[in-house]
Amino acid sequence: RMDRLWDDLLSSWDTDPLRHDFQSGQFAGPRVDVFENDTEYRFEIELPGLDEQDIKMFVGNNVLTIKGQKKPGNQSPNERALRLERSYGAFERTFALPADVCEDKVEAIFINGVLVVRVLKNTSARLEVNRIEIKSAV
Repeated sequence: RMDRLWDDLLSSWDTDPLRHDFQSGQFAGPRVDVFENDTEYRFEIELPGLDEQDIKMFVGNNVLTIKGQKKPGNQSPNERALRLERSYGAFERTFALPADVCEDKVEAIFINGVLVVRVLKNTSARLEVNRIEIKSAV
């Protein structure tokens, strides 16, 4: 059974750098959709129950990092919980960004519990392929 568990885990490992993430804490981390077009990469992160001040976002060295903490609601001292299904705690998601991004052109907006992050591409940079001459050692 352990072999099957490891096989399932390893076969589901996604090597796409845009989808690689690190999760910590009790909260498994928010769900993220990533989109791309000619001018930008767009991340849509579900963060229900959080406010803008609960979220910190960093970009540097071609890595986008989103951190936050989902705190439990207020429970009065004379109540006892009959069922607790929601998750709480700190989370961190990191995404390796491609080389064609402009790290100084990142925009974020929080709408109805969804953080939308736009990372603009460097459209002025042209990817060139140069042939390298191989010399003989003789």
